[in-house]
Amino acid sequence: MNTNRRRAPADDPPPPPRNNQSATPALDYVERGLIRFVTLFITLVFRVLWASNSNRQSMMGSAYGSRADDLERMVADLTDLSFEDDFYFPPEPSASQASGGGLSVQTAVGASGSSAAGGSSPSKGKGTQKVEPPQNAPSYIAPPPPAGQTGGRWYVVIVGLRTGIFTSWAEAGPYTQHQSGAVHCAFDNYQEAYNEFQSALLQGRVQTLPDIHGVLRNMMPRGG
Repeated sequence: MNTNRRRAPADDPPPPPRNNQSATPALDYVERGLIRFVTLFITLVFRVLWASNSNRQSMMGSAYGSRADDLERMVADLTDLSFEDDFYFPPEPSASQASGGGLSVQTAVGASGSSAAGGSSPSKGKGTQKVEPPQNAPSYIAPPPPAGQTGGRWYVVIVGLRTGIFTSWAEAGPYTQHQSGAVHCAFDNYQEAYNEFQSALLQGRVQTLPDIHGVLRNMMPRGG
């Protein structure tokens, strides 16, 4: 038996820990806490950035949607526009062949109203003045000349005691002379006279003046 084995002194340091265990448990606790804090901080920053990006995309989408809605409403408004009132053409007055070979045209309604044979009806003109059309005096239109006939002169009375197309100044003059506001013109071609009167009808310029001085009562009615 070997009795020379040296015994370790009582004040020798303790052997190192086994299994890689730390000698200071408090340090491990601090490290774990620091790691957890860093992880939570990174997670919080990521969530804030994600929320900010989501809000920005939402605002952009909302603005784009609003602009798209405005564009759709604008297109709908343009589609619903109607141009019927701006490009409305009134129908031409009806004309029929009279028994005497002439044309019977209705009196324009826009300026002085229409009057039928045997009676009169007062109506308002473009202004505030009321115009009383004379008795038995609808617009008279002389018949066109026979085919092949040359020469002649036609007088168009647009505003007067009686309106229409007449074949001489002797017929048209009494309806315009000494009448305030009377309008008449003369043509060497029947078709031109007819076109002028039709244009005046469509434009509402034909107007029958009131017979203040009783001129028509002393005249023989001419035409229908």
